Parts: sequence; structure tokens; C-alpha cells
Amino acid sequence: ELYHRPKHGFEVPLLKWFTGPLWEKINQEYLHPSFVDEQQLFHYPEVETLLRRIKSQQPGDAVAELWALIVFQHWYKKYYLS
Repeated sequence: ELYHRPKHGFEVPLLKWFTGPLWEKINQEYLHPSFVDEQQLFHYPEVETLLRRIKSQQPGDAVAELWALIVFQHWYKKYYLS
């Protein structure tokens, strides 16, 4: 049954991650207002808007946008600041 079924994508449970125990680390390490302001790359009120949207009933594409921002922040800390 599994062998013959059509291919389908694998969804990463981003929204679950953003509302679970991983969220505290993300919020403190990558999205903290002082870190975002210090970088001078992103406008923190826009980051806040994304954060509000993922906690709303209709997050839309905010989850993917926030994930892209977190991936960039991780890269920035690992390769730019080191």
C-alpha cells in the first residue's frame, strides 16, 4: 500500500515548533528585539507583526516568512558574527 501510493511532500511542523518548547529559544536567541535592532537589517515592528500573525487564527504565510527569518538569523550568528 505504501509502495504504490503517489508521492507527496513532507511538511515540517513549523507552527507546532513556534508554539511549543522550541519557541523560547527562538524568541530569545534569534528574534529578541535588542538583537534585531542591533543588526540594523530588519525593522522590529515588522517582526512583531509576523509574531502576532502566527498566533492568530489565520497565520497564512507568516509561518514560512518567520522560518526564513530564523534561518537567516542562525546563519548571521554562526558565520557573520564569528
